Amino acid sequence: VTGVQTCALPICFCDAEGDAVTAKKILDQLDRKVESIGYNGKNLFNILEIINNSLLIIAGRYHGMILGWLFQVKTLPICYSDKMLNTIMDLNSESTFYWMNDLDSMECNINHLLEQITIPKLEESIKNSSKHFAYLDSFYMRKSRGERGQ
Repeated sequence: VTGVQTCALPICFCDAEGDAVTAKKILDQLDRKVESIGYNGKNLFNILEIINNSLLIIAGRYHGMILGWLFQVKTLPICYSDKMLNTIMDLNSESTFYWMNDLDSMECNINHLLEQITIPKLEESIKNSSKHFAYLDSFYMRKSRGERGQ
């Protein structure tokens, strides 16, 4: 695939945690030039537009992974915690992913990555997520009507 617009994340939320350094390490390994974007507190809509128009996201942050999946973009998670791994296992267990400390073994050919990566089907999870606060909602409604809960 020539001319693939690719977005490499982390969105550099936290330079103190080395996001920019990690992004550079990933970018240096890839077989073609890709864009890395940094969040500066003011460019959220620009970042969302770039993600939406990308064919591949390399997500070094949890929210980059989630945004990629929500926008139905092929996303390669770079896990830094069990939180990311647990989400992958819950929503996209067949996903290709790498651990942050295994970046040296990462597939660097963009075409191969595009072939390997699957986009999770999130409809059921999104539907179920609306029920997460059902008890709290009913409690609040009873309280606002002056009813006492049990």
